[in-house]
Amino acid sequence: MKSYSIILVLVLIFASTNILAWTSDTHEWICNHAGLPDLDCKNADYPAVQKNYSGLGFVNHHCANNAIDCAARRTAVKFKAMNTTITDGFAAHLYADSLVPVHWYSLDYYSCHKIFEDRVEYELQHAGTTVYAIFGDIIDTTKWSFTMECTDKKDVSHKLAASNEYMNGVVERVAEKMGSTPTTPSINTVNLTAPVIIIVLVVIVLVILILFGRKTAKRKLS
Repeated sequence: MKSYSIILVLVLIFASTNILAWTSDTHEWICNHAGLPDLDCKNADYPAVQKNYSGLGFVNHHCANNAIDCAARRTAVKFKAMNTTITDGFAAHLYADSLVPVHWYSLDYYSCHKIFEDRVEYELQHAGTTVYAIFGDIIDTTKWSFTMECTDKKDVSHKLAASNEYMNGVVERVAEKMGSTPTTPSINTVNLTAPVIIIVLVVIVLVILILFGRKTAKRKLS
């Protein structure tokens, strides 16, 4: 029975170390846009990697109260100083983690933490790349935002927010810390005013022709 308890504890520890931060896809998105496509910015969350590098434990992925010298940022500095490809990946990962709003407070994972991070991943994956202009109105498919409210373990409520602007800021901050140059996303601008006018004119002409045709047909019948 004792051995089963030990196994259960180990399973829970390893499970918890694999649910630490932005999702893997979000970490990849951040590094790709931060000009760091050659780094593996996901593996700092993997238990098999964590056991071989001290400093990748659960607490070092968090940034209590968004403090300048929080654990995630201090540890990122140490890994960056090692100046290897793999430790640079850890550093970029931890810098990004320090900017996750749910990493600033002691929040429940499944009722808040995971929901927030999964929502960010969803928005990043489904964001558009086109800005449409119609008669002076702008429809920007690249923009998204959401807010949610969570209560921490001390029963203090925190309002959490994310948006495309915020994630662009995360990219810029990670790039700054890693000494890289962010890439500029390709955004298409399409002015639909002229096509809409043409379509409206075509419809008007068709309606006129149809009405004229009906009147002509009635005259012939009479």
